[in-house]
Amino acid sequence: DKESLGYLTVGKIYLRQNGLKDALAVLKQAARLDPKNPVIWTQLSSVYIKQKEFKRGLLAGKAALEADPDYPAAHFNLSVVYFRQKNISKAIEHIEKAEALYRANANEHWVGKTRHQKKLYLEKFKIRTEDISTSDTKEK
Repeated sequence: DKESLGYLTVGKIYLRQNGLKDALAVLKQAARLDPKNPVIWTQLSSVYIKQKEFKRGLLAGKAALEADPDYPAAHFNLSVVYFRQKNISKAIEHIEKAEALYRANANEHWVGKTRHQKKLYLEKFKIRTEDISTSDTKEK
């Protein structure tokens, strides 16, 4: 819907300019108009993360995945939320999912960003890559 895309575009501009209150207002309106759009929910999640409102960021991220379980940016944002909540297994799970989806889309720029983010998570929690088993990262 054109109206929701207009709000989304304005919300992205406000977010880039760090106008979080304005971004939140227009993105909420976009979500009301198009509640199944994962991009809108992911942008809302980004606002909440910047505001350090991680519970709301988590809810918005989950709404994005309900709209599209394979939307890589939603997984990326959820990894940030879980990292901030010190839930390393979920953070790793979602950053790895984001990396796989970006790789499948041949988006090397974001593949690099996800790898960098994962490295930061592992360093922060003093975890070696070889210590992570795939079964630890599969739970949702």
